[in-house]
Amino acid sequence: MDGTPDGKIKCTIGNWIGVVYKIPIKELDSCREREELKYSGVYFLIGASDKDSEPVIYVGQARSRKNGEGTNQRLNEHHSKSKDFFGQKR
Repeated sequence: MDGTPDGKIKCTIGNWIGVVYKIPIKELDSCREREELKYSGVYFLIGASDKDSEPVIYVGQARSRKNGEGTNQRLNEHHSKSKDFFGQKR
């Protein structure tokens, strides 16, 4: 999406109606207006354990909401202004 290997990526697969996005947490705000992220979706939060730095994955689901937001708003709820989901300061 932005031409960098460690940046945002959009993936589509033939014969499947879903779309997969890889969005680094530092790029989350730049995707706020993406129409497809305003609907329901399944998402993965990937980080490291505070205790031993082992990989940790959280799987979540977001529904479309009456306010017109869905997955994007849910991701932003995980990533508050002070800390991200894994407790790391922004």
